[in-house]
Amino acid sequence: MSILPELGFDHWSFLQRRCCFHDLSPVSYSMNETCNSDDFRALDEIAKGLESGITGWRKDYDCCSWVGVICELFSSIGLDGSSVWVTRVVGLDLGSRQLKGNLPVSVVRFKHLRYLNFSDNFLKGMFPVELFFMHNLEVLDLSNNGFSGPIMVKSWLISSIRFLDVSNNLLEGALDTGFCTNSTHIEVLNLSLNLFSGNFPLGFGNCTSLQHLSINSNYLSGTLPSDLWRLKKLNQLYIQDNSLSGSLNGVGNLSNLVQFDLSQNEFSQTLPDIFTSLAKLEYFSAHSNNLSGPLPASLLTSPLLYYLNLRNNSLSGSINLDWTNMVNLRSLHLGYNKFHGPIPDSLSYCRELRNLGLRQNYLNSQLPDTFRNLHSLFFLALTNTNLYNISSTLEILQQCRNLTILILASNFRGEDMLANANLQFQSLKVLVVPDCGLTGLIPKWLRSCAKLQVLDISRNHFSGFIPNWLSRLKFLFYIDMSNNSLSGEIPKSLTRLQSLIYRDVLLDDTINFPFVIGRTQGLAELQYTQFWSFPPTLDLSYNMLIGQVWPEFVNLKKLHLLLLKSNHLQGSIPPELCGMTSLEVLDLSHNNLSGSIPFSLTSLSFLSQFNVAYNNLVGKIPSGGQFLTFPCSSFEGNLDLQAPGCNPLPTSPKATSTSGDDPKESKMTISGIPFAVGIATGFSVTVLIFFMSGMLIPEVLNSQNLNCNSEDLRALKDFAKGLESRINSWGCGSGVGDRSLSGNLSDAFAGFNQLRYLNLSHNSFTGSLNLNWTNMVHLRFLDLGSNQFRGPIPDTLSSCRELRFLNLARNYLNSSVPGSFKNLHALSFLSFSNSTLRDLSATLEALQHCKNLTTLILSVNFHGEETPDANFEFKSLQALIIPNCRLTDWFSQLESLFYLDLSRNFLSGEIPIGLTQMPSLIDRNISFENPLAAPLFMKRRGMQYNRILSFPPTLRLSYNLLSGEVLPEFGNLKKLHVLELQSNHLEGPIPRELSAYNNLVGKVPSEGQFSTFPCSNFEGNRDLQDLGCNVHPTSKTEPWESPPSGNEEEESSATIFGPTSGVGVIAGFTVTGMFMPPVRQGRRRNGSSCRAIHNQ
Repeated sequence: MSILPELGFDHWSFLQRRCCFHDLSPVSYSMNETCNSDDFRALDEIAKGLESGITGWRKDYDCCSWVGVICELFSSIGLDGSSVWVTRVVGLDLGSRQLKGNLPVSVVRFKHLRYLNFSDNFLKGMFPVELFFMHNLEVLDLSNNGFSGPIMVKSWLISSIRFLDVSNNLLEGALDTGFCTNSTHIEVLNLSLNLFSGNFPLGFGNCTSLQHLSINSNYLSGTLPSDLWRLKKLNQLYIQDNSLSGSLNGVGNLSNLVQFDLSQNEFSQTLPDIFTSLAKLEYFSAHSNNLSGPLPASLLTSPLLYYLNLRNNSLSGSINLDWTNMVNLRSLHLGYNKFHGPIPDSLSYCRELRNLGLRQNYLNSQLPDTFRNLHSLFFLALTNTNLYNISSTLEILQQCRNLTILILASNFRGEDMLANANLQFQSLKVLVVPDCGLTGLIPKWLRSCAKLQVLDISRNHFSGFIPNWLSRLKFLFYIDMSNNSLSGEIPKSLTRLQSLIYRDVLLDDTINFPFVIGRTQGLAELQYTQFWSFPPTLDLSYNMLIGQVWPEFVNLKKLHLLLLKSNHLQGSIPPELCGMTSLEVLDLSHNNLSGSIPFSLTSLSFLSQFNVAYNNLVGKIPSGGQFLTFPCSSFEGNLDLQAPGCNPLPTSPKATSTSGDDPKESKMTISGIPFAVGIATGFSVTVLIFFMSGMLIPEVLNSQNLNCNSEDLRALKDFAKGLESRINSWGCGSGVGDRSLSGNLSDAFAGFNQLRYLNLSHNSFTGSLNLNWTNMVHLRFLDLGSNQFRGPIPDTLSSCRELRFLNLARNYLNSSVPGSFKNLHALSFLSFSNSTLRDLSATLEALQHCKNLTTLILSVNFHGEETPDANFEFKSLQALIIPNCRLTDWFSQLESLFYLDLSRNFLSGEIPIGLTQMPSLIDRNISFENPLAAPLFMKRRGMQYNRILSFPPTLRLSYNLLSGEVLPEFGNLKKLHVLELQSNHLEGPIPRELSAYNNLVGKVPSEGQFSTFPCSNFEGNRDLQDLGCNVHPTSKTEPWESPPSGNEEEESSATIFGPTSGVGVIAGFTVTGMFMPPVRQGRRRNGSSCRAIHNQ
């Protein structure tokens, strides 16, 4: 359902419209003529020069009948002076042919070649500069391969080129200024998704025929050159996902511009008032910059504009403008800005509007009554906009008959949700109204929402019983009623929810619309392109429910998460729960359960998180199956539980319910961030620091009876005076992170000679970090991530010898790691992700001497560098996330390493055998001898791992260019939970769990977990048969496509970034393609089998 612009190209359509093949089919030649001998020899050399050969090329057939060969008749003068006809090769259409190796230079021998397409193959090597000497070439497409090295534009001699696409390769270096010096007729130029760096190139002004320019997703910086604005014919311009800045005033000269995307750059000025000149503009995206000021008036006079995305900037002023001319507007996204005032009534004139996102602004109004006229409205996200009058809002929106996704989180503070209102939401499938403090009963009008699939009313003050009629909503599979005041027993009718018994009822009724689910307070959020890929969930935590855990929950075969934490449940844990074969998370902690833990639960092969802490359980903790992986904290607070290796279990008082929770620990939101660029399914994990744990913050910081030291008070005042923005409060022990602070840091911190904890993350600090750190000898925790610091990493940080946690991620440091960092022997956690670091070899050389370093995160740095072959001695390292690696076997020498993420790099070649010999993935017990000192928490719906050793053992090699076969030696990794290999070029026999985008044939298994997997897991295999799915679509996800946008700061990664970022899809069954280790293969198929285990 996406309305994003189509970036792909139909070569034949382009040729017929623009070039030379006006009336040709892919093969057009006289059947009486044969292949020219010179062309035949060149074709033969091409086939022999590739590692894979070319299927369908047979020497006993005329080469003009070969697959992908395009011939044409030419008139020539014979020896006798008469006119004769000869057949010559004019085109090679060899895209998506599984070709491997280097592109043979013999391709230049075709004197009449006008069309050359080798896209979507596995070609590699330096970019073939010989192609620049093919004087007749008009179309060249080498996209989606592994070509590397620079493009020497100055050497171009192709005067005839009209279409050039080299996107999605490994091309690097600066772009020369020689574009269009000879090739003035080029109309389409696509350089996107490469590694080009340096300033945005000059010379595009010579491309007077250029209509489409894509240079997005590189590492370009600087300003846009003025000659770019001379391209009068340009109608599509894509420069997003770079580091560009400067003025946009010249855009108004591009009068034919139809689509313009400059998102995810560093533009910081106001939006120029130039849109009157852009009368043809239909698509405009500038999200995730630092644009400021009001919306230009001319923007609202663009009658053809159908897509406008300005979210995640610093735009201000009112949006209560005249939108009446925007009659074609279908998607409007203004979230994460500083707009104020009322929601404009005139938006109701945009009758085509389908997607509207205004979240995280200061709008402070109620919904205009005229919104009832938006009959096309499909998606509405108004999270945290100071909206009031929920009764009026719902009464208006029920008239929007196509409204499918409604997200109203963090509004309507303390209002009453009318339980008996007669509302009819005929199309509603997602309703998200958490964190509003709503009172009253669960509204009865929800009964009429017959299509409802996702319901989140968590963190409110709803009271009364959970109604039985919820079970009649046959599509409902995601229920979050946590953190309310619900009472009574859990209705047994919830064990009869049809979609949690027969999940496949949803597969024919999906919504292809991306939005996110994740924790608030600046934490990363997990994006889903289709909400039915949410984990089926029942979350009733933090209520006042009584009674027992029903044995009938066994009926819910498709349920993934059952969360009943912090209620007043009694009785025993039913052994029948072992029949919940899809269960990934079971949290029964903080209740009054008694008896023993059923041994039958060891048969739950996919159970990744289990918590029964603080109950009245007795007996021995089961030791089989997944129970070997659960941390001791899952069982603490039970006086008589016996846990080998965990004695004595802590028995501190039970945690209180909602009122005492740190919002960073328990607050969950589902929010709308439309048009994310990827998918993520399985387990989401977020790493964060438990700020109030007492392990890093001295207990005295929490004392309310101490007076501030005079020297410290002066230092605090000096720090505050140096800021451009005011600090509204100083929360005890919470740092000043995520406070929208700006300005430069001063040496005022040098006055805090006893400072142990400093958190300034997620602000807008600028300037240098080169401060006087030498006086802060007691500093243990330093988080400066997600700011705008520039310059080198200060060498003086090495004076902080007690430093255990350091996060400098997402800044513009542009330096190497100082060699003096080798002296930080206490350092346990280090994240430099997205910091434009360089010199990977020196970095690893220095950090290997940090003898307590357990977690090292270097993602998105060292552009174009490779991991050296040297053997580094990271003796304590357990989790490593590292970019741009050339795989070597030194990883296998890291004895404690059990979490290795090398995904989304440019790795090529075969998987080295050393990765199948990692000691901690063969014998996991080795990692338990070296626990992490810092209290890391990985979150999934409120569940936590309090030590890194309880992370699921993981090896991620996905989204690379790896080739060859899947090594059978991976079977040696008995302790491995997650192996991700998707989106590579692997071939040969593979496990059945790895099914998407390969060449599998036959019938899709229908039993066990296969009944829960969406059709998208099997598409792209032409001959797979499945009665419930059409698995034939074969369009592939691009290997370098970024993960989607949630909080826009987290838009381009799904990996660990540090204390406030997502770890990604690492736990549970990762349906995008992974192995299930042998320990998980003993899964029983029915409840009777697992009950038999319990009786043994």
